[in-house]
Amino acid sequence: MDLTGTQIKNTYGNVITIGAAAGTPQTGTLQNGAGENITSATLTGGTVTTSNPLLDMTQTWNDAGVTFTSLKLNVTDTASGANSLLLDLQVGGSSVFNVRKDGALAFLASGSVQSFIGGRAGGAITFYSSANDSYFDAQSGGITLRSTSKIGWTNSATSAVLSPELELHSDAAYTLAQRVDTNAQTFNIYNTYTDGSNYERGFLKWNSNVLEIGTDALGTGTAREINITPSGTHAKFFDGQTGKIVGFYSSTSRQMFIYPQATFSEIGGSVPIRFTQDVTLNGKFLEFIEQSAPSAPSTNEVRIYAEDNGSGKTKLMALFATGAAQQIAIEP
Repeated sequence: MDLTGTQIKNTYGNVITIGAAAGTPQTGTLQNGAGENITSATLTGGTVTTSNPLLDMTQTWNDAGVTFTSLKLNVTDTASGANSLLLDLQVGGSSVFNVRKDGALAFLASGSVQSFIGGRAGGAITFYSSANDSYFDAQSGGITLRSTSKIGWTNSATSAVLSPELELHSDAAYTLAQRVDTNAQTFNIYNTYTDGSNYERGFLKWNSNVLEIGTDALGTGTAREINITPSGTHAKFFDGQTGKIVGFYSSTSRQMFIYPQATFSEIGGSVPIRFTQDVTLNGKFLEFIEQSAPSAPSTNEVRIYAEDNGSGKTKLMALFATGAAQQIAIEP
């Protein structure tokens, strides 16, 4: 017997059409025997030994001008808790994935949050992991990480999490660190880059326990100079042991000052020796400034210095290890 088109209607007015024409949506209200709308429906499947989905639905979309929806739930949220769920998938009674009413996604293990993707006001997104209580927060057009988090890179697809080759950390407030265990680090900043065989770059790196600052180039790249330019016009040189200035170069006067244990304020007449050049004539020369006689040098050494002869004349002296001083020349 063909029942196509037959309508089944209960005493409460719910109608289901058997064999309705393709594309005809069927609607109705679930009610109990007393004519009251049902607030919940439970579908219980039996025990299966082969893959037999509890719900197995198919549908064909065939109009490029239509935006289709396959599954839809529209909740009228008159009042509900902030963590109310639109979807909750469980294994053994414990949630493994859920969607909150604010659109946040949570991935869980043993019922506790392991990772979390959530929306924030203004369209920002927050990623959370309970492994180290870390956050990845895209807010105000930027990215914010919790101080315990890191950014890492690796060449190994199988150990991307466990064995990074490069990591950026927050050592402390306002302190960026590049470190991976005891591995010496290198930072490259490029002037030009065509490919791995053609570039110009500067580098800051550790090499055999020595911190190096330099430049290098390959292929079509050109080796470039280095200037340390505070205020844009000068360069200073420091003693790595004492941290004090031992040299200074002025691009304005084109003079290089060499002096030990000095401070920036001592640049000028008190500098005992300097390498300089005449800006007009472009002539380079070594210049001494009058000073008191130094102490004698060590064996096999000599110290050259300038001092006043006591009558207002400058004389050039050589001081030997014996303590004997020899006049080389005197101002005429």
